[in-house]
Amino acid sequence: MYLITICVADRRSAFHDWTHARPVVAAMNAEARCGHGKTLAWVLMPDHFHWLVQLGATDVNVLVRRFKSRSTRQYNIISTGRAHSGRRTSMTGRCGQRTM
Repeated sequence: MYLITICVADRRSAFHDWTHARPVVAAMNAEARCGHGKTLAWVLMPDHFHWLVQLGATDVNVLVRRFKSRSTRQYNIISTGRAHSGRRTSMTGRCGQRTM
């Protein structure tokens, strides 16, 4: 079981409305559907995300990499209309990870 905290680049307030927060929730659900991790709890703040997850058929590094890639790509599509915005826009840096 891991408590993962992921921060928005430059700690910007990226999730100021639900439209911009949806990619995070969708990416989390996609990882569960793929069997990579079971979400036990989560909290989405304006500039970071806490995720309590039980690993499935992958390791924590792969889970976080897939989650960040999926959520950032969808966030950029919502924000700019393109999958890549040309700059780091979303969840690009981890504040920390702890094994429970």
